[in-house]
Amino acid sequence: MLLVLTACGNNAATGAMSIDPSLQPQVVNVGLNAQGYTFLPNTVEVNKPVKLVRSNSLQGCAMFIISPKLGINANLMQNSEYIFVPKQTGTFDVMCSMNMYRGRLIVK
Repeated sequence: MLLVLTACGNNAATGAMSIDPSLQPQVVNVGLNAQGYTFLPNTVEVNKPVKLVRSNSLQGCAMFIISPKLGINANLMQNSEYIFVPKQTGTFDVMCSMNMYRGRLIVK
């Protein structure tokens, strides 16, 4: 049996692998203030992975984030981050599981 391993995108000088930027998730820090959820940044690109990262300001039900139209059903109490891929553009409502906290995420 012949096994051939190839690596695409190697940097010839260092041997390090180049990572396709389109595969790197867009990192969005999720926080909470008196008005509701904060997303930094609050705009992401369509069809590219998004990683929601929990901040220390999230407490209680605010750690359970949902957005049916974006396909988000995140348990940030159990995991400090959540990855999803937005499939359509627009401004989307995001809320906690009890609908007490709300915010908006923009997909372009």
